[in-house]
Amino acid sequence: MKLSDYKNEDALDLLADLLEPVSEIMTDKELQTIAAKGDKMALVKYVLKNKKQQVVQILARMENKTVNEYNATLTEMFAQLLDVMNDKVMNDFFASQAQKIVGASSVSATENTAAADET
Repeated sequence: MKLSDYKNEDALDLLADLLEPVSEIMTDKELQTIAAKGDKMALVKYVLKNKKQQVVQILARMENKTVNEYNATLTEMFAQLLDVMNDKVMNDFFASQAQKIVGASSVSATENTAAADET
């Protein structure tokens, strides 16, 4: 299922269940470094290699299964990943989270520069 398929209480349950694995992925320092370079292929490769547990948690939950119930082949997982990567809601969600995490440090640098210019 796509994120946009979830409505009302089901959407809130999904969001609650995705918060932990998504935040574990998004707060990874190496991932942030790769993301800042804008290399999407390197980013995907890093996540698939280093965040397998979180990826499986996300894919399982999106199929309304527990991690123990989830049993996907490579082609099934690939199709799910393509759906996730092409889902506008999911892309917007990850992009906003990345901006918050990466942008947090750059905001303070901007504020310091602006303050220095005023003196």
